Amino acid sequence: KNGVELFDRLVGTLGTVIKDEISITFERWNLSKIVEETKNRLLSPELLPLHLSRQFREICTEVHNYNYGTTDWEEKVIYNWRKFLDSLLEPPFDIKKLNLIPVTLFVLHNFRKETPDSYPGWIDLIEWAILAIWNHYQGLSNSRADERLKQTIEIITVKLYITELNRYLHHISPVMTTEHGFGTTAGSRLTAINDSYLIYWHTSRLGILAIGCCDFNLEEAEEIINPLSSLVITCLSTNPAIFRPLIDLHHIDLFLIWFLLMRSGQQEQIYRWLSEIESRLIIRRARKGLTVPFIESRNRMDLVAEYLATSNRPPEYTDSSSYLILMLMELCFCLDEGNKDELLERYYRRVVKGIGDDGKEMADYPLDLMSWVPPQDWVHRILRESVYDGIGITTHNFANLGDDKPPLKDRIQDFVREVRRLHSWDLPKSIPPSIAILACLKHGSPLPPEFWRDVIFKETENKNAEEQKNSKS
Repeated sequence: KNGVELFDRLVGTLGTVIKDEISITFERWNLSKIVEETKNRLLSPELLPLHLSRQFREICTEVHNYNYGTTDWEEKVIYNWRKFLDSLLEPPFDIKKLNLIPVTLFVLHNFRKETPDSYPGWIDLIEWAILAIWNHYQGLSNSRADERLKQTIEIITVKLYITELNRYLHHISPVMTTEHGFGTTAGSRLTAINDSYLIYWHTSRLGILAIGCCDFNLEEAEEIINPLSSLVITCLSTNPAIFRPLIDLHHIDLFLIWFLLMRSGQQEQIYRWLSEIESRLIIRRARKGLTVPFIESRNRMDLVAEYLATSNRPPEYTDSSSYLILMLMELCFCLDEGNKDELLERYYRRVVKGIGDDGKEMADYPLDLMSWVPPQDWVHRILRESVYDGIGITTHNFANLGDDKPPLKDRIQDFVREVRRLHSWDLPKSIPPSIAILACLKHGSPLPPEFWRDVIFKETENKNAEEQKNSKS
């Protein structure tokens, strides 16, 4: 109030003309007006060096014109944004170039549309930028200058990505806890694809956020992670699409759901979740009603959509093998003996072999469970591209591991042990797990099995060793 009075008093003494011919007026600006003018004048592509500003201006225009999730967004906005990031960060990589990353993102934020999908679009842009700077992180040395770059990359990741992702997920949480909250195409057969895509996109970011909090040792990690676990548990009862993997690549999303439940000690919820997925998968294996086809092995979502839309199986559709189902069976090893044995037998008999409880075949053919050993240069490539090469390994459905027919759980453990012996592959240490998993999600690349085996079978082996020790004593 005092400031307004002082302003009015000053304006009253200044007059309204200059040299009796030039009229002048005075406008009082509040903080909102100042912020708006600053955004309009400073947060523009011209902030960047001349050799980058023109390319960046085109990206700003595309961000404003195109909607996230559309073909134009992927083929124009993201394609040009990734090319721009390569140009911005081209060698020599230094602190000035790195500090321009937050600047460009803040400018893009000023150009984004005020539409419901603009927020996940903003997250999408941040994620590609984060992968770009971590790609350079791997090539840094232990020199003082490079250590400063590493520290800055970590700060940008936490302050920009982790913080913004947490803010967005808090913002969207009411939708996630609403029954069928992500259903936007009611009445269409394609709603199955839409709902699954949306719920998995969001639950996977919950998992990335939780792992990121651990990776960067955030003081408020537990304060952030605990609500995330509660959110996933609520989604299990409000969003049935969470039980509906459509392509084999959805194993990454399922792994992240498992991580959140496992991290919070929700053993009973893990059992119920895995049990419900199995119950729904056997209906799809038997093709009863064919509301949703079985998991597409080559990750062709376009074929899933065609199958759903026409009710006719496309000639290229493949569902005879699965990496995802093997992962789910391996996740069962985190449960107590009774629940583990029950679920393993159900998955193996009904989903893998396609045999019903009455002993009759309900599927046309058994499912071939597949595993994978990534190439040794996986960590150096995954931040730039999808990585599918390496060694594909069929389990032969564990039928060739001895004539004495040991229990299924032992055959699975023997298989994992043998794969590790023949094809040693360690989790990467040059990048945090959250960044590696994010790269798999963004590039549509399978997640190496050591990400879950390192936890599950290490604990299983420790438990078995302890039991043997106690039995001897």
